[in-house]
Amino acid sequence: MFIENLPKEWREKWQDQQFSQPTLIQDRSFTFLNNGGSIFGVSPTGSGKTLAYLLPLLLKVEPRKGNQLLILLPTQELAMQVVLVAREWGNLLFLKVESLIGGANLIRQIERLKKKKPEVLIGTPGRILELIRTKKVQLMKIETIVMDEVDHLFSEKEGSFTQKILSYVPKDFQLVFFSATGSKIFEQVKKLTMRSIKMIDVTQEDTSQGEIFHQYLKVSLRKRVEELRRLSYVEGFCALIFFNKLSDLGAVSAKLEFLDLPVAHIASDQSKMIRKATLEKFRKGEIKLLLTTEILARGLDFQNLPYIVNFETPLTVNSYIHRAGRIGRMGNEGKVLTFVQDGNLSSYRKLVKSTGNEISEIFLHGGKLLDEFPKKGQNEVQKVIKRSLYNQKRK
Repeated sequence: MFIENLPKEWREKWQDQQFSQPTLIQDRSFTFLNNGGSIFGVSPTGSGKTLAYLLPLLLKVEPRKGNQLLILLPTQELAMQVVLVAREWGNLLFLKVESLIGGANLIRQIERLKKKKPEVLIGTPGRILELIRTKKVQLMKIETIVMDEVDHLFSEKEGSFTQKILSYVPKDFQLVFFSATGSKIFEQVKKLTMRSIKMIDVTQEDTSQGEIFHQYLKVSLRKRVEELRRLSYVEGFCALIFFNKLSDLGAVSAKLEFLDLPVAHIASDQSKMIRKATLEKFRKGEIKLLLTTEILARGLDFQNLPYIVNFETPLTVNSYIHRAGRIGRMGNEGKVLTFVQDGNLSSYRKLVKSTGNEISEIFLHGGKLLDEFPKKGQNEVQKVIKRSLYNQKRK
């Protein structure tokens, strides 16, 4: 097991984090990455993919020798989460980690690059490409590039940036790709990079994910906001609420905030600081309902988050999988609740069953979520029968 050969400081941190055995993707990837191999890693959400590439790659980085490791992520939130993890482990090896994300001050980022000369760069494709083109980040000095959530990085929105960055990459670079659902683009990646890349897919073998229950609530379209209000009063309820459309998110958020409920929202048109502050409040439990779009569906780690709510059926299978991946992480249990109507129940069932999961209906009654709609108790039935017999005798 590779843990035994880690630096002493890392072995102590591993124990402090109360980790037990490495996850399957961590174990299978470590030696290959540490030896400079290019891989395409695929494993379920919440299976420790971030440490799967950070630990072996940070060990290769040499302090005080400038930029060596570049990590690309599709969203600001996910990039900042990886920055925090990289700093936790990298600081113990005297490595400097710098974030280069869109929405942040470009001039300050350039100044920090000049002054600190960080060994590890972590950012979003648009900003990284801008810094490459202006020669503030020189890829000739980089030895390894990681593309996390690679299927999103090659999506219609981010694909052009990602492919242009790859066009600057020399052939002897170590390239590392990771995703929970990216195996379908493996051939596309190989064709673009024109090199041998090892596939490490542990999806069918990994058992790190906790049990996730996939349930639906029948809610008419006009009562969905009211249903969210009722959910906010359920004891222990805390959830990410996902929307397919930004316009729906804004309208529902305004209605719930008017009711003075513990809710907030995160959207792509907000500033980095607002989004960061909102996430911190949600993680601290100050917000019970956090409304969002696909921007929070990838990679973000929320410890012990019990619920995900789909305000409507997600548009794609991948979208459903990644949203559901915010719960059930590292052995924890969670529930995915989807609002459905009679007209789209069939399409919802088809979508979820294509992921290999069972579905059940759930009911919101009396301030509680119930697996069965409550029926009159036996005692109540007996009282009705006795009353009926008594009335017959009197006649």
